[in-house]
Amino acid sequence: MSEENNNLALLESKTNELERLFQESDGIKAFKKAWNAKYKDAEGVKTKHKKKRREIGSGKYEDYLEEQFMRQLLNEHFPGWSLYTSSHPIVIGDRLVLFLGELEIIDIEKFRFLTANGIPPECASYTRRFPAAGGGMFHFSKATGNCIHESNPHKKAVTEGLKYAINRLTGLGNDTYRKEELSVGLKTDEIIDLVSFVKNSKMTEANKILATKKIFEDISSDIVEEFKNYIRQKEKEDEEEREKGKKEEKEEGEEEK
Repeated sequence: MSEENNNLALLESKTNELERLFQESDGIKAFKKAWNAKYKDAEGVKTKHKKKRREIGSGKYEDYLEEQFMRQLLNEHFPGWSLYTSSHPIVIGDRLVLFLGELEIIDIEKFRFLTANGIPPECASYTRRFPAAGGGMFHFSKATGNCIHESNPHKKAVTEGLKYAINRLTGLGNDTYRKEELSVGLKTDEIIDLVSFVKNSKMTEANKILATKKIFEDISSDIVEEFKNYIRQKEKEDEEEREKGKKEEKEEGEEEK
């Protein structure tokens, strides 16, 4: 099985597990959390090992990712995407080429969230779009004045537009483009891990239900360990209550004798 098929199988497995967990929690809040988790997963993908660097003038540099790599990530996390062209590339002056289009991705979590909120399935959208805007420059030989690689600006404009839209719409490449601070919520793996942590705890069933609701309402990646400590503390308190109850029960039994 190829790496891409493995990733798709893993994604399907996580989705099925989330659906099972959601059936045990408040529907709308759970679907909202799932929607957030989908993008949290994408934002958390590490890409810096693939980044390139280029000079942008006056000794300044910027990091970027190649289009092929970003397209590969898009195929893995949001298969079935489409790039729509608003018009033919626009040439401004004798150097600048602009591409204007839209990237559309299939977002099943959006569909689930809308239908959970009462939107009829036939009216609920399952796609999301974002403008794909990019540019490229014609380059001319200083010696002859002739244009060098005439087709490159058009391809570069489309490539830059696609990469821009992928990052802004999905969060893929955030670590390279330095947008990690925009990320909130939990990743899918974190949700599954925390639900399992609560389920296997020694808390009372009532506290387990309350803790599970907290996962789908209040918890973000930056306080996962803090939340686990909260669960551990609740375990101790519940254990103390159980021991206290046993002691009182024993004392009442002795009094009856």
